Amino acid sequence: YCFYNAVLIVLKAVRNFANRYSALAKDLAEKELNQERKVELLEISRICSKVPYEPAETFQEAVQSVWFIQLILQIESNGHSLSYGRFDQYMYPYYDRDIKNGTIKKSEALELLTCLWIKTINKVRSQAHTLSSAGSPMYQNVTIAGQTTDKKDAVNDLSFLVLKSVAQTRLTQPNLTVRYHKNINKHFLDECVEVMRLGFGMPALNND
Repeated sequence: YCFYNAVLIVLKAVRNFANRYSALAKDLAEKELNQERKVELLEISRICSKVPYEPAETFQEAVQSVWFIQLILQIESNGHSLSYGRFDQYMYPYYDRDIKNGTIKKSEALELLTCLWIKTINKVRSQAHTLSSAGSPMYQNVTIAGQTTDKKDAVNDLSFLVLKSVAQTRLTQPNLTVRYHKNINKHFLDECVEVMRLGFGMPALNND
């Protein structure tokens, strides 16, 4: 009983946390004079009133849901090494569906990803730690590529877009890991090398 009651308390807290952002976005929209920005803020408000308590249905909703959970976990545990996992695998269905039905453009999805990485928070640390650890990292990782459960190449269009978004931001956080295997998409591997040439240490290649 105590465990289930605790779970319900956490669920309510998560919903309340997201609703605070929804209310703020709505308040900002009411004061906004730029019509385009007003529409954007109202959409943010709608999404924050929905996820992560209810299932995401679009790519933007899914990105917001992932960010809320990532942020809440960091706050709850004083954040260390809590990572996004195989982002291109669990997010691909949302991306693929939205691209196919015209809900989102590739450029808009790219912007959402770059915003997500920028928001992937760091910590205030001592100068010594900051100098030795390339800033103030929380060692959060994003993993892409690799293989499917039936040993097929798992690279998809979102894998390429994540790679491009990290190349644009050139941040040390989050860390980007590519799961390498002998049958990996050759074009994707070439793109990984091009990103490495930018000189900010990403992506890392791990044997799958």
